[in-house]
Amino acid sequence: MDRRNAIHAIAGLLCSAAMNKTLAADKPYQMHGVMLLQPESVLASRVPDVASFADYLKGVGAGAERVASRFANQTKRSGYIVVAVKPNRRSHIWLDFSPPLEQSEAASMQEATSSVPALDVQGIVVAAIQVGLFGGSPPTKAPYPAEWKVKAESIGKPLEISHLVELVWSN
Repeated sequence: MDRRNAIHAIAGLLCSAAMNKTLAADKPYQMHGVMLLQPESVLASRVPDVASFADYLKGVGAGAERVASRFANQTKRSGYIVVAVKPNRRSHIWLDFSPPLEQSEAASMQEATSSVPALDVQGIVVAAIQVGLFGGSPPTKAPYPAEWKVKAESIGKPLEISHLVELVWSN
């Protein structure tokens, strides 16, 4: 399988994993799929090991699932865990849920998902895990974390996703 087809297979592999889980209205965490936020050709050139990328996304989801199972507030939520990875195994997570997570929940989920060791990539890579919490349905809008919105509005023009992430995440 060439790298381009392998990148395309990531979404299918992760969606299959999500669909194999038992759906339950009160399930704390349900992965509905993965949204690749860059063109396939960009991802193919930046992700040297597709299996490692899929494993990384699964690890992020597992961290979120562990934390969500301890949430006292069991409000149905839909949203995204947005993941960006830079060279030298640097990663950043943004949470984009509706309704928004409480501050303590967001902090716990941010910590658990950020602690997953990132893979090495050759340029910034951005993806979003589609999530339902406590019976939340798949999200119906594209991921757009609050931090991204603030930065994009301050610039006043549309930005390519990699550029926007670079501006928001400047470390």
